[in-house]
Amino acid sequence: MVSHDSNKKSTPNSTPKHHSSTPRYIACKELSIKALKPKQKRTDYWFIDRPGFGIRVTPKGTKSFVYVYSFANKKFRLTIGQYPKISLREALKKYNEAQEKIEFGFNPVEKERVNKSRRITVKEAINLYEEYGITKGVVSIQEQVRALRLDLQSRFGDTIIQDMESCDFEDVLMSVIKRGSAQMANHVYSYMHRMCAVLTPKYLKFNPISALERPAKTRSRTRALTFSEIHTLWYSLPRTPIQIPIQLALKFILVTVQRGKDIRLMKIQEYNSKDKIWTVPEPKNGREWRVPLNRYAIEIIETLRLLKPGVDHLFSLRNGDLMGKDTLSQSVAKQRSKISIEHFTPHDLRRTAATIITSVGCPQSWASLLLNHTDSSVTSIYDQYAYDYEKRIAIDILEFVLERILECENVEDVPTLDEMRELVRQANLLRRN
Repeated sequence: MVSHDSNKKSTPNSTPKHHSSTPRYIACKELSIKALKPKQKRTDYWFIDRPGFGIRVTPKGTKSFVYVYSFANKKFRLTIGQYPKISLREALKKYNEAQEKIEFGFNPVEKERVNKSRRITVKEAINLYEEYGITKGVVSIQEQVRALRLDLQSRFGDTIIQDMESCDFEDVLMSVIKRGSAQMANHVYSYMHRMCAVLTPKYLKFNPISALERPAKTRSRTRALTFSEIHTLWYSLPRTPIQIPIQLALKFILVTVQRGKDIRLMKIQEYNSKDKIWTVPEPKNGREWRVPLNRYAIEIIETLRLLKPGVDHLFSLRNGDLMGKDTLSQSVAKQRSKISIEHFTPHDLRRTAATIITSVGCPQSWASLLLNHTDSSVTSIYDQYAYDYEKRIAIDILEFVLERILECENVEDVPTLDEMRELVRQANLLRRN
């Protein structure tokens, strides 16, 4: 908690002078702070090249970061926090923020006095964030709030959020990691950061999460389903309570290699049944995109047209609403036990399809074409060829592989990769004129 004392006899915005002794200077480093030993009297040490910023050491060994400054011809001392509860990095951030406030004509001490009249608990803060998210139409707000209540509110629910320090929030993240959920800790980190950003500056002077690092390194996912898992998934989905449009959207990702977002927003007008083409008007890279469709994709489209005649968006939900950005992933997560395969995400289905195409002999560039990855090279800028021919071969080979997988009555009969390569070779699918 930041506290303050005014009218201290220290020189503002410069290293303060002491009447009793020569000012003590130390390097602005953790090692220098750790080396400080308590003396008989309370002692201030000032960081070199950090005007007014220092650390006070009491006879009992308590170390507190302080900032002495001048505002409106008055001297103020801002106590930033105790070390090591607050790290040097975090203290420097608060020091820099205080300097910025002074430059813009705000007194950091007065700002704190105003904030004291708006003190709220962590539980109240989460409720405010939920109201904000609902008002702004944040699709994932309920998911975020659920995680915040599980990990933050359960631990600090009745604590005044203005009294919390960054290390308290870090403890929350460490507890998530200890239960084996490193990636979930990253999500909680993001949710707390967004919540505190919304609370700043009305309730918080600064965002305490900004001083923390993301708890776990984000790794690139490499998950691709095996042929046997594809068989299991395909025939398990109808046995779950997942809505049919969601089931079919998951399958559509696999059979078209396209992004979940584009599929969720797909309109019937974008489908050309004569040419078996789906034209995506605004994909991620912003360029109109032509997707050749195989038999499985067309069957899914026709099924949806029969189920929902006259509906504009093919993959809209039972009540007519569009799927949210987390609908597919949440549906998979809730029914994971009934799907009966190792953890996967909807995006992994896209990676799976691309992996199939390359693993049976197609050039990697063909998979990239279907993935619609952006190529910013000079050549690609001038090359406006749509590559429909290459994409059609790749999507038909994907259909061939899926047929060999799904025609098996039992999962044990699904071909191996080597067997599948031989089947593709025998079918001469890679040698079209």
